[in-house]
Amino acid sequence: MSKSSQTYYPPSGFYFRVQFADSGGAATSTAKIDLAFQDASGLTVEMEPETVAEGGLNTYRHRLPVAAKYADLVLKRGFVITASPLFQWCQQTLQDGLAKPIQVRNLALQLLGPSPSDEGTAKILRQWCFYGAWPTKWSLSEFDARKNEVLVETLQFAFRYFDRN
Repeated sequence: MSKSSQTYYPPSGFYFRVQFADSGGAATSTAKIDLAFQDASGLTVEMEPETVAEGGLNTYRHRLPVAAKYADLVLKRGFVITASPLFQWCQQTLQDGLAKPIQVRNLALQLLGPSPSDEGTAKILRQWCFYGAWPTKWSLSEFDARKNEVLVETLQFAFRYFDRN
């Protein structure tokens, strides 16, 4: 059977990891504990139009494009009790406030698929790089003795822009 006649199956959205990235967007190694998240959201970009009225032309208004607007990247995972490079960076940025310059980092979100061989390693299907990211929020889910739920840590990042490579 030829490759063109095979059925296409979209990749699943549950197999991904997050890593620090260099200036070119290539992922760099971090602690394994920093790679695993249960949820990633915020891959949204939109261009809102600006409405401009033209003098003498009252039948309609011109809609002109303005700069792109990006949503924050939100990552969720089970609470990690050990120190990690990602948490240390977030803690330093959020606790120092503006007393020191904010250290921005590039983050790579990688969609993974099964390896074509039997080595057990993941194959990167697609990667999104978030340039100039910095943490804006850290939170924990609520403590409730009546529920049997995992404690979830949420990290939120602002960034300049993202691209898919």
